[in-house]
Amino acid sequence: MRQRVILYLTYWFPATRRAKALSIFFMAIPLAGILGGPLSGWIMHSLQGAMNMAGWKWLFLLEALPSLMLGVAILLYLDDGIAKAKWLTESEKNLLARNVASDSANTTAHMSIRSFVGDRRLWLMAAIYFCVVLGQYGLTFWLPTIIRKSGVADPLWVGVFTAIPYLCAIVALPLIGMSADRRRERRLHLAIPMLISAAGFAILPTLGSVPASIVCLSIAAAGILASSQFWSLPTALFGGMSAAAGIAAATASPISRASFRRPLSAGSTT
Repeated sequence: MRQRVILYLTYWFPATRRAKALSIFFMAIPLAGILGGPLSGWIMHSLQGAMNMAGWKWLFLLEALPSLMLGVAILLYLDDGIAKAKWLTESEKNLLARNVASDSANTTAHMSIRSFVGDRRLWLMAAIYFCVVLGQYGLTFWLPTIIRKSGVADPLWVGVFTAIPYLCAIVALPLIGMSADRRRERRLHLAIPMLISAAGFAILPTLGSVPASIVCLSIAAAGILASSQFWSLPTALFGGMSAAAGIAAATASPISRASFRRPLSAGSTT
């Protein structure tokens, strides 16, 4: 689903404004952590045993409802592209279409599968995305467990502390995105957050207190979630059908799919 949204944004935003748009979209991840962490802890804490159901079952049932409702809303209200936008005038449609079309002159549209697969930039994108996803999985799957192991036992408080790193990330994301667009620079705006996140993860095992662990996790979360700037690279390099294929291949290649998996219970707050 994430890849489809990224491709969808290329239909509306030119490359010079895409980093900010991607940052706003990816702010949903830390926002979900800010709201979902405490909410998940409350659901599991308060509804444990209600109607003879475990708290984690209530968690899955209740937190699925927003996605179901949003899925219906997307079908009803989301326009396919600029040309079908009912809320734009004809002059606004023409201006936006020209801005998006101007990107195609600087992108590569491969004429065959062989040339597409043989483009080494594609494999470089996959390798970079592997590193990004590895850090994001470490944060998303294991953050509650790390907080619990640092000395927080109550699921409700685990959820509350889980929100703090995401709060830092939600501040960093739009700032980095706006800076990337303003400076017309992508590589450093991706590399620096990745290095900052790596430093946060590397220092974390040496800490022994809850406050220090939260600070370190906040640094790591801000860096790794801001690394969503990665998606401004393949969408700026590939155009036409290659843009859709490039986004899919970068995430579905053996390199990026090699990221680890964890047991279902490893990241739970129980």
